[in-house]
Amino acid sequence: MSDPTQHSFATALLGGEPAPPPGVVGPDGALAPKRFAVYRNNVTVSLIEALGANFPAIGNFIGDENFTILARAYARSHPPTSPMMQAYGEGFAEFIDGFEPLAHAPFLGDLARVEMAWLSAYHAADDPVLTGDDMAGLDEQAVMAAKLRPHPAFALVRSRYAIADLAAWRDGEPGERIRFDEAQSALVTRPLMTVEVRGLDQAQAVFFESLGGGGTLGQAVSDGLEAGGDFDTARTIALMLEAGAFAELEKR
Repeated sequence: MSDPTQHSFATALLGGEPAPPPGVVGPDGALAPKRFAVYRNNVTVSLIEALGANFPAIGNFIGDENFTILARAYARSHPPTSPMMQAYGEGFAEFIDGFEPLAHAPFLGDLARVEMAWLSAYHAADDPVLTGDDMAGLDEQAVMAAKLRPHPAFALVRSRYAIADLAAWRDGEPGERIRFDEAQSALVTRPLMTVEVRGLDQAQAVFFESLGGGGTLGQAVSDGLEAGGDFDTARTIALMLEAGAFAELEKR
């Protein structure tokens, strides 16, 4: 199939055109609009289902009917670029940011970013995580000078909204009340083969951002203290190890 024909077929398939493109014919050689309509509907439904599987928190939060409308609009303008449907929705967050019917819920774009990070973490490489034992032989100066390699499953999503709490919608409506406008960052990791999302305050987020960006542990601590006077160094380092955010000390 030539490229122009492929483009024509794809445009008609996802664009909702009533007539099939040239070349889609039945046994009699005539255009087959009914057959094409069935195929087009099946493809669209499959993409909607893939998005629903990849972004369950969004679906649970806005409801099945609204999610179908959102996902259908996305699928029509964002055809998959890979046969791996578990990765479908790479630009979903940005699409939600500009989707006018959801303008009243501006936190949903960042929630989609957390869900995309969850997917990436789930499929990331199985590197061993850094533990306290890995640093036990170092003196304090060496520890503070250490650089850490982020685990392949590590991700940090910064937000003005309570996105880590909102991520609980992946399992259905959470029991606790969420303060949507409370600034929160989400730390996404996969210790012990289970993806976890943890909420961070601003100072903790600055610490992980600094360390994940190649800074030393000492620099990350300094950045965290500067970002918030109540930054607890020992607690945050313990969280770093518990979460499995890093894989190893960077080779010097």
